[in-house]
Amino acid sequence: MVAGTLFVDVIEVEKLKRKSAFKTIKAPYCTIVIPGTANKYKSKAAPYHGMKTLWNEKTTFPVDDGTTPKLTVEVYDKDGSKEVNLGSTTLDFSNLAKQEKSLEAWFPITRGGKKDQKSRVRMTLRFEPTQSQVGEKKVEPTPEVEVASAPKIVERALTATGLVMNEAESALEDEEKAALKIQALFRGRSIRKKLNTATVSDVLMSESATNADEDEEPPAPKGFFSRLCRAGICA
Repeated sequence: MVAGTLFVDVIEVEKLKRKSAFKTIKAPYCTIVIPGTANKYKSKAAPYHGMKTLWNEKTTFPVDDGTTPKLTVEVYDKDGSKEVNLGSTTLDFSNLAKQEKSLEAWFPITRGGKKDQKSRVRMTLRFEPTQSQVGEKKVEPTPEVEVASAPKIVERALTATGLVMNEAESALEDEEKAALKIQALFRGRSIRKKLNTATVSDVLMSESATNADEDEEPPAPKGFFSRLCRAGICA
C-alpha cells in the first residue's frame, strides 16, 4: 500500500432495522476507522425520518506504506442513554490507491454476520498519494534539449559559410582547369594545322623547283656557236 490520504464523505444511511420490531430508530450515527490504526471518526447523531438519515460529513485518514487498505463503518442508534449497534460494513480501498479515482456508492450493512438486503450506507471515497510518490510514479524525465548559445550560432554560421566558400573556390578552380585544357586543345590544333600547311607548301615549292630544273636546256658547250659560224651555219 502506498502512502497517502484517504478522503471519506459519509452521506446518508437508509432502511435501518432494530432487533425488536417494537423498537423504533431514533438518531443513527456512525463510526469510521481503518483497522490497526488509532484514527477514528464519529459522525453526529441525526434524526431518522422517512427511513433515512442524512449526515453529509467529511473526514480524512492518513495512510502509511504498511497500512491495511480497509475501512470499517459501524452504524449505531442513539436511544436515550443507550447506543444500539445496527450493523457494519468493511470496504477495501486498495483499488482506489492503484487507480487514484474517487468512488461513490451504496454499501450494504451486515448485522450478526448476515447481510441485510435493505440496510445500506452511501459514501464517497477518494485516495491521493503523497507528492513524493506522485513524482516518483508519474513524472517522467524531461529529455534534454540542447539550446545553442550565441557564440555557437555564430561559429556554426561561419563554418557553413566556409564550406560554401570552399565549394565555390573548388568550382572556380575546376572551371579554370577546364578553360586551360580547352585553350591547350585549340592551341595544339592550330600548331598542327600550321605544320601541315608548311609541309605542303614546302613540298610544292620543292617540286616546282625540281620541275623547273628539268625543263631548262643544258648550256651549250663553250666554242660551239663559234664553230657553227665558221661553218656558215650561224645566221
